[in-house]
Amino acid sequence: MNNSLQTENILVEVNPFIKEMLLECGSMAKKKKKNGINFELKADGTKVTKADLAIQKFVLDKLTLKYPNYRITAEEILDGKYSSINHENMDSDFRWIIDPIDGTSMFVQPNETFFGHAIALLNKNKVIASAFYAPEHEIEKFKTNKWSGILFEASELNDGVFVNEKSTFINRDEINFKERRIILDKVNSEKLNIKDFKAEFKSRSATLSLSLLASGHENSVVVFSNGD
Repeated sequence: MNNSLQTENILVEVNPFIKEMLLECGSMAKKKKKNGINFELKADGTKVTKADLAIQKFVLDKLTLKYPNYRITAEEILDGKYSSINHENMDSDFRWIIDPIDGTSMFVQPNETFFGHAIALLNKNKVIASAFYAPEHEIEKFKTNKWSGILFEASELNDGVFVNEKSTFINRDEINFKERRIILDKVNSEKLNIKDFKAEFKSRSATLSLSLLASGHENSVVVFSNGD
């Protein structure tokens, strides 16, 4: 079987699996948020909650059961059987990337919605499927009765970005990119410097900001390469 056909077959199964996990992550996050969230500070000064750890464990349980031979890189450090998860299965071409809660600083605030959950699958360091779910952030025209919030999906099986299962594209004729703020002005082919981006949005989820940009729904954020 050639690589492209193998990847296509894998994605037919993987895409709905990722969606199912993310929707459950969102459900877990909303339940925990209702009861109030306490947090601790990690070594790098960013916040982490019990919800981050519980959601990551939930995802790892699912992934290691269904795809035991895939590599995994995850945001949080867990104890027990997942304490060395970032170093396992190093001979696999496939690797999961997990951020259980992106925008934890927003998550811990009762009325903030700018947080979410991210899962991506790489094949030989190339992203072949990715999704991000913001369970409490909504775009009016993409509201759905299936779930609350916004689910972004992108995959090699499809063109463009899907928002709550609807295909969406940026209409470059309607958006004047030259009038938007430059957030990243020191990007080159060797290293991506996101310091300015993080400073601009402070504790907002960078992934949600970029997902809104990629789907044409965030007019104030534009990423420029080398200031061009």
